Amino acid sequence: MVLRRVLVKFTKMLNWERAANKLFELNSDEGGYYVLFVSIYESASKWNKVAEVKKAI
Repeated sequence: MVLRRVLVKFTKMLNWERAANKLFELNSDEGGYYVLFVSIYESASKWNKVAEVKKAI
């Protein structure tokens, strides 16, 4: 049961990350996408990715 929840959460994270990447590819000049990336990575506790995005801003 726990493994299932972990797998579902991981799959959702990958889907959000893919969607955010696609949006970013379409218009990387839009500052809102950086905020979106930071929010996604923060919710997944990917602090190194949060730092990378904030550095890019």
